[in-house]
Amino acid sequence: MAGPGRSVLGIVNKEREFRGKNKATSIPQSWGKAARQWRWRERAEDWDEAERKQARVAHTLASSPSSLSICGLWKSADPCSAASAGIRPQSTSQ
Repeated sequence: MAGPGRSVLGIVNKEREFRGKNKATSIPQSWGKAARQWRWRERAEDWDEAERKQARVAHTLASSPSSLSICGLWKSADPCSAASAGIRPQSTSQ
């Protein structure tokens, strides 16, 4: 997992490292376009918030399981999954 400090450049470099290539100093144009089109930053922030919420609920349940009703706290859709969240790419026409 990339974590909350992730960046597109960091992901590009992980991919390059996996393939045995040197680190890049900038992202390929196609990666930047895809990140904007698929709202990568917004979706990553939503994912992080869902993970924080899940951790808070787990902590509360572990410390006092009888004090919390978890009904309605969970979203059924994975915020990082375009298909399950019904996310469509934004138009890139200029």
